[in-house]
Amino acid sequence: MRPAKPTDSKKAALVNAVMKNLEKHRWMKFRSALHLHSEEAADRLTSILALHLLLDSAVEAILTVRLLGSGKLKGNFGKVSEAVRRVTFTNRIEIAKAAGLISDSCMADIKAVNKVRNALAHTPSRNRVGSVHVEPEISSSKDFDRCMVRGERALDEIMTNINLLLGIESPRDRPE
Repeated sequence: MRPAKPTDSKKAALVNAVMKNLEKHRWMKFRSALHLHSEEAADRLTSILALHLLLDSAVEAILTVRLLGSGKLKGNFGKVSEAVRRVTFTNRIEIAKAAGLISDSCMADIKAVNKVRNALAHTPSRNRVGSVHVEPEISSSKDFDRCMVRGERALDEIMTNINLLLGIESPRDRPE
């Protein structure tokens, strides 16, 4: 008796499993080079870097929206956004605060995430394991969670403020 042919769903599941395994092994050399021996540490590093990128983009966006005003976004957004992007991240945060676009606590939260990101990217050899600086936010789930909460809180405030600038009602402001 011949073995049964795999169904399309079984083929798809097999292909998916093989691709997932290949993807995992593809990144192993990078994790190894950074001495991130656990998947959890690599995930934390990725999450913090992604959060930092989102905060960077959000600060850029709120400044751009404020500079253009809500009625003039069409043709100039790209040019103004590009000019804002040339300002350092730290200076953009300071400008956003000075312009009243973010609160003191939002600025502090953004700076906390930025400090972790900068420590990971730029700290000299002290406190390093192999070739990567190991911040508590990578090695400790408690410190990681605290950093992520601060970044998410700042991101939420910025997005709410962008919506206010644009005259868009926040889902939280709508009556239930």
